[in-house]
Amino acid sequence: MFPEDRKFFDPFIEAYNKLIAETNSVWEKSKDIADQKDFAMQVKDTKVKTLMFQMRKGHSISAVIEKLTDNSKELIIKQILNNNKKDK
Repeated sequence: MFPEDRKFFDPFIEAYNKLIAETNSVWEKSKDIADQKDFAMQVKDTKVKTLMFQMRKGHSISAVIEKLTDNSKELIIKQILNNNKKDK
């Protein structure tokens, strides 16, 4: 990547890193919930709920993200980018 292009890519790199961090955080709080309904209630209001259900089935974060469609990836990243704008 050329240094002058970094400003275009940095928001997406930051959003991806936040996605991984948020996924890890929600997973750590939820992974030991045995009951499916209780698990669903715990993760239902998060941006990463889709990822959580796949991870519950035993998939890794990277495997789950890799299996997402491009549209799903774009939607999640845009949600995170929009939240970043609200936080500033």
